[in-house]
Amino acid sequence: MGIVQKDSIKITAVSYFGAGIGLVNKMFLFPQFLTTEQVGLANILVSIAVLYASLSLLGTPTILLRYLPKWKDNPAQIGRFMWWMTLMATTGFLTFTLLLFAFQEPLMVYYGQKSPLLVDYFHYLIPFGAVTLYFFFFDNYLRALFKTVVPVFLFEVVLRLFVSATIFAYVLLDWRFDEFVLAYLVAHCVPTLLLLVYAAWLKKLHIRPGAMGLLKDERRQMREYGAYTLVNNTGLVMLSTIDSVLVAGALGMDKTGIYTTMFFFVSLLMIPYRAIAKIAGPVVAENWARNDMVGMDKLYKQVTASNIVIGTTMFCLLWVNLDVAFMVMPEPYAAGRYALFFLALGRLFDMFTGVNGTILVTSPKYKVEVLFSVVLIVLLMLFIPLFISLFDMEGAAIGTSLAILIYNSCRLVYLYSTYGLQPFQWKPLFFLLVGIALIATDFMLPAAWDGLGVAAIKTMVVVLVLGGAMWVFRPSEEIARMVARLSGKITK
Repeated sequence: MGIVQKDSIKITAVSYFGAGIGLVNKMFLFPQFLTTEQVGLANILVSIAVLYASLSLLGTPTILLRYLPKWKDNPAQIGRFMWWMTLMATTGFLTFTLLLFAFQEPLMVYYGQKSPLLVDYFHYLIPFGAVTLYFFFFDNYLRALFKTVVPVFLFEVVLRLFVSATIFAYVLLDWRFDEFVLAYLVAHCVPTLLLLVYAAWLKKLHIRPGAMGLLKDERRQMREYGAYTLVNNTGLVMLSTIDSVLVAGALGMDKTGIYTTMFFFVSLLMIPYRAIAKIAGPVVAENWARNDMVGMDKLYKQVTASNIVIGTTMFCLLWVNLDVAFMVMPEPYAAGRYALFFLALGRLFDMFTGVNGTILVTSPKYKVEVLFSVVLIVLLMLFIPLFISLFDMEGAAIGTSLAILIYNSCRLVYLYSTYGLQPFQWKPLFFLLVGIALIATDFMLPAAWDGLGVAAIKTMVVVLVLGGAMWVFRPSEEIARMVARLSGKITK
């Protein structure tokens, strides 16, 4: 088994363990001990920090991933390269910090109307942005050196454990809320500091002033690549942050707390997809290197089939157990039910279109992805405010999912018209129809049907029906073989 596959398995296991801790935080600790407004502030500080840091990095993470491996045996060159990349990222952060101060007054006015709590803690955005920026920067640096598992563990597990500890300290020590926010910031600093310690322990923390030693054409290509990836990454980051940022300005912190909690539940659906994408990425690149379009088409369909089976099953199980989740959470969170539903539709379509983004960015025509990213950014900025004005909190989810639908449809059409690639097969689509029928049936059941007993019966029905569909249609041979191996081990 290669290093990519081994690390992918470890990363998937770490991600699920971290997701379990996150579920405890988001479903139990935050709702029980913080108001929805306070939950909204805690979540929006992180969302804005991610957007702030991603813009400030100026494309340096992807530059590191692309160029640094060729100097892996030359620490002196890596040191000089890292010096300039660190300087570039820091300059970007200082530039966007100045812009933040320049637009502070209109931002205060915008958020002051509906989210005054964010205005009170506005100054926390700078340190949150800084620790997020340097974590992303050194995370990608270590990824370029094939040191991937520890950074994921720090971000997915250690950070969430420290957040849990912060909540417990807030309750047990009877802290004021401003003391909690300060401790929450410190919790987010810990993974970044540990990442630097880890890099130093590996003796990989090479940062040395000096000329980069690149030709003029190489520097130009690097700048162009950085600009391209900045636009592309901005679209992807906005996809996961801008809706909550706009909800905070338009609807207030109460609904932001509910909306961001629903977004976390939806993000659980994406864990298998991200793991599959990590595994498929190197194979896609290898197919391009060999110009093996038959292999590419087969991989595209296999990944989509697996994602349809996994995504449909996970969403059905999540949906029929949602009442149980709302039973253990304070009553206001139940208002997020349909925001979760529409958010999930968009994310599932993203899953079902497979690895179209990976195929595009590794193709000879990779620059076209910039155009699609610009389209995505424009659609998000148009749709989300429009649909918020029409449908409140659910409108943000509808606008986001509609943008995802158009964005991925454009990629699908382009890949089919340019390379003759499309990811869909009939058997996985039949499986999807069975899942849609289950969700439609649940909508028709009486609203009074809730509780643990009903949820258990619904869960059993979903497992039996989708298991039967898996047996009849065999929508994904890979998952069928995996289930057969697992069943054999259990039987043995």
